[in-house]
Amino acid sequence: MCLSYKLKPKQADKIKAEARKRGYVRVWKVCRSYRGNTTGTCFGLPYCKGFRMAENLSVVVAGWYAYLTEEAAIIGSYNILKDIKVCYAKASWIKGLGTFNGRPAGIFTHLYFPDWDKGDMTIREFRAMCREQK
Repeated sequence: MCLSYKLKPKQADKIKAEARKRGYVRVWKVCRSYRGNTTGTCFGLPYCKGFRMAENLSVVVAGWYAYLTEEAAIIGSYNILKDIKVCYAKASWIKGLGTFNGRPAGIFTHLYFPDWDKGDMTIREFRAMCREQK
């Protein structure tokens, strides 16, 4: 997945400002898991729950791709709701914002995948995770 086009700076700044105010960005990642409890695959390699850093960040298009709205993720997953996982990121982890096939999406340097079975994560849990990563 590559971004079709980047958001205008004013639109991107608005999203980043909201994320800084809230403390995190909630994004929806389409994760097709064929091997049980994983957070999806990237180039055929399974990734686990928790804090994940993208590799090859020196490449412009490298990073974790995720949708900025749940509706966009549902369309992107072809209505397979079990493939959609809610992830969290700090505003500083945003590498680029734009659209993918006309739906809002972004590229992130890091993502935090909550416990697969638990579902959504509270802001308290996210902040505790961020403190642990320092």
